[in-house]
Amino acid sequence: TGTMAADVMDVQQDIQNDGTININPGMNITVTEGKWIINKGTINFMKTLTGDGSGAQFNITGTNDGSPSGIVNRGPEFAAINGAPTEEAAQTDGAMYFNLDNLGGTIQVKDPTTKESRALSEDDYECNDGGTIQMKNGGLYNFLRKGGDSHVNANNVIVLRGTHSVSNNMILLDHTKAEDGASPTSANEGEVLDIRNPFVNSDDYKSFKNGNNPQVVYDKSYGLGVNGYFKFSGINTNFDQGKVEFMDGSSEFNSANSIFGTNDLTISGGNVNINISEGDPAVVLSGRTINVTSHKVGDEDVYGCLVVTNGNVTLDKDSILNLGYNPQ
Repeated sequence: TGTMAADVMDVQQDIQNDGTININPGMNITVTEGKWIINKGTINFMKTLTGDGSGAQFNITGTNDGSPSGIVNRGPEFAAINGAPTEEAAQTDGAMYFNLDNLGGTIQVKDPTTKESRALSEDDYECNDGGTIQMKNGGLYNFLRKGGDSHVNANNVIVLRGTHSVSNNMILLDHTKAEDGASPTSANEGEVLDIRNPFVNSDDYKSFKNGNNPQVVYDKSYGLGVNGYFKFSGINTNFDQGKVEFMDGSSEFNSANSIFGTNDLTISGGNVNINISEGDPAVVLSGRTINVTSHKVGDEDVYGCLVVTNGNVTLDKDSILNLGYNPQ
């Protein structure tokens, strides 16, 4: 006959979780029509990842089939930095500076014994009477697109430095080709996002000040993962720490200064195209390591490709181009 779910929470007003919520199997959370548990912290569904516990669920119950309520998971958020860099050389006239302000929420299944975890799937919970779990993507792509051209074309600086520890020390920029069930980061067929904002992560952007306010130090620099279809037009030479990895799609650079200044450029999927107009300065890659490598699709290795369409490109004597070779 089964066991009735235990009613362990009744949410009648919006609440926000910046901490941790642990949920056992068989628990029921009721959320009034139009209200939400807004998750910016961690929600763990505590069950064994193998064996008899694999089919266990918890319940999200609403109060109106026609009006959703439940849990909404907020993704990472970018916001304006309050102030300007303390290094005069790093300041750009008329610019605002933006960085990763909030890591966003995590909803996962966690084994209470082994402490291992995996992403929550639809098989892990049951929705009733309008109850639902919604994943609201934040992140760099949605930040750049949310204001239309106000972010993409404006003289704003994207600072990939911060105080948070992030997975693989990398921020993902995802603008993938639309497929069935297109996601909020999906591009239309052939659509390329032209990013004119500069990306920076050098030590010049480590500390910021605003008038007499105390100095804020962003001690961590982040790498950048690129997945999708982009044209980079900003001056990216001050992105000189960590790595930039092109994972899939097709990315294009139209000037020497738009190429990221980091020593580690990795192309593990898709194409990276250097396409410099006639008469523009030559591209001199000085002291760089460029790795053209692969990623796995099933059991198959799929390689990225470096494309030089137009312009003069020089690798200086201190630069290394690895084609399908992974240095140990």
